[in-house]
Amino acid sequence: MYGEVKMAAKKAVLTVFIALVVCCIIGLFVWLLWNQFMPAKFGVPTLTYFQVTGIIIVVNMLVINIVMTAKTICQIANDNN
Repeated sequence: MYGEVKMAAKKAVLTVFIALVVCCIIGLFVWLLWNQFMPAKFGVPTLTYFQVTGIIIVVNMLVINIVMTAKTICQIANDNN
């Protein structure tokens, strides 16, 4: 029992760590691309790395929320049929 809980906790920590690393790497690429192309083409301001990473996190939370809501609505609709 205790071993299973400990293993699940390790897996959760590893998953969160991997998600943070992936988010940071994606943030780096988006930051570099944004600051390279967007100000020159469209005259928009440059962004800092932390602004880009924050935007990515917020967009991911919104998308996940929308997807989960849609899945819940589909499950309710299927249960009623």
